[in-house]
Amino acid sequence: YGFKALLQSQSYGHHQAAERNYKLSLSLNPSDPYVLSNYAHHVYSVKSDSAHAEALYKRALASDPAHVQSLCNYASLLDESHRDFEGANRLFASACALHPTHTGVLCEYARFLSARMAKFDQAEALISKARRLEPQNPDISEISVQVKNHKQAARALEA
Repeated sequence: YGFKALLQSQSYGHHQAAERNYKLSLSLNPSDPYVLSNYAHHVYSVKSDSAHAEALYKRALASDPAHVQSLCNYASLLDESHRDFEGANRLFASACALHPTHTGVLCEYARFLSARMAKFDQAEALISKARRLEPQNPDISEISVQVKNHKQAARALEA
């Protein structure tokens, strides 16, 4: 079973096949951070099992502390499932420090900072940096609009 086949089975909605393939992949290489992180995402998004997903993200990060996908996905899990904004902030900040030119990381951290921490200036600075790195990336514009909307909503609540 190749990793591509594993992801395809999940993409096509074959969740039981994906589960078997993840388990098989991990039996062959139990510390592969890519498989661990993708499996954690599967477990959380398909099975709504945040505890198991968290354990998988921790294993992935123990194997590779700089694994950007694990850092960001684990941060999102802490944000969404546990409402642990400080823990999520630490993971996103680590991801940005380790991968300062990864526009996906910059954008996700900007979204988080604006939506959860009301740190709009810091979020806008991350968006500006991402734009300098990839001026044609439409995802950056989408996140920029979200940050502006969060900022406007916060101002409206203050008024």
